[in-house]
Amino acid sequence: LVRQKTGEAVLVDFGVAWHPACPTLTKGMFPPGTLPYRAPEAWAYGRAHAGEPGAHYRAGPGDDLYALGVVLYRVLTGRFPFLPAEHGGEDVEAVLHRAPLPPHVLNPRVPRAVEAVCLRLLAKTPEARYPGAVALCEALEELRARTDVDWTQVPRPGPRPRVKPWGRRGRGLAALGVGLAVVLGAWWLGSRQEVAPGAPAPHPVRAVAAPRSEAPRKDSAPMQQQPLKTPGAPPETAPPRRKAAVRTACLGLTGAALQACLGASQQVPSERPPPPPRACPAGAVETMTATLGLRLGEFFSMDWSAVRGRSVEVSEAASLRVAGDWETNRDTWGRGDKVALPDQTRVSGTLYVHEGRVYGRFTEARTPLGVVYPVCMELMDTDGNVGLEFQPGSGPGRMMVDPVVRLRVVDRFK
Repeated sequence: LVRQKTGEAVLVDFGVAWHPACPTLTKGMFPPGTLPYRAPEAWAYGRAHAGEPGAHYRAGPGDDLYALGVVLYRVLTGRFPFLPAEHGGEDVEAVLHRAPLPPHVLNPRVPRAVEAVCLRLLAKTPEARYPGAVALCEALEELRARTDVDWTQVPRPGPRPRVKPWGRRGRGLAALGVGLAVVLGAWWLGSRQEVAPGAPAPHPVRAVAAPRSEAPRKDSAPMQQQPLKTPGAPPETAPPRRKAAVRTACLGLTGAALQACLGASQQVPSERPPPPPRACPAGAVETMTATLGLRLGEFFSMDWSAVRGRSVEVSEAASLRVAGDWETNRDTWGRGDKVALPDQTRVSGTLYVHEGRVYGRFTEARTPLGVVYPVCMELMDTDGNVGLEFQPGSGPGRMMVDPVVRLRVVDRFK
């Protein structure tokens, strides 16, 4: 907007406006924003006031300075200060408690003085950053005036080498290598059969390996061999034998590739002893009981997706969905039940199979706003039994279970 009297331009965004007299204009705990640029104090506020009716975070100059630090970090390194968490979204624990990797480690051309400004902007508390935008501008002007920094070298990160995804294609490449060896062996054998005088055609199975006694010497110079004429030998017998060998080799290649594909689909959790008892993640019990207001032994219905009426396929890396707010049974503030986990929260964990049932341990809850809580919950069926039964359609490569399950709050995985 431009002031009519002074002509001063003011950048505004009514989507982030908030006023105590009009609390419904901006819904939710946080003003609109992009999660990787959210400051640590904002995440801490979200954890401390999760589910509290009317709780609204007031962003200040420190939030803008932190966001600017994220922008500068990306300019210097080509990446965000913190990588996504294991199950996607923001790694809130890292934002709150871990220092980002120094930019010069990722890009050696970054001057240490510039790095110091960037890391100060990414400090964990507003007090540790610059007092405001004016102070930051002054620091940058002083930095630009320094003569011990070579500003002619553009501190942009260099091109990243392309990573060849051998690991993901290992099975397919192995099959391809075996098939290629089969084809080359068949070709070599077929070419050698042209030289043999009147020998009977080999059985197709033996086309995989070359005869030991006729292996070429390493020190011999390559030369073009001519077929020998043998009296009484039937003409044009070698080409059919070569075609048969190559055809057999192609069939072998196809079979090897098919076997690799079928083998890849057989990767399912196998029957094995149950994992040993384990303590809950650090701080999980306190977070569930004090922050979220949950009680030990409390359980709640969840689902794998919006699917209803038929079984769903799951994998070892499991993620359940909170369909509707998970409300506690406590009237904490005298305003009704408290929302512990809001609608569409994803709870992640690991499944394992034992004695024909599927069991699960869940250790992380991520809200739609990106707030992550350590939790300690075990998988149950809708009848209150620990674990799930396999449903029709299960078999090699598939684990089919009920679409709706329960999670129970525990203080230890037994």
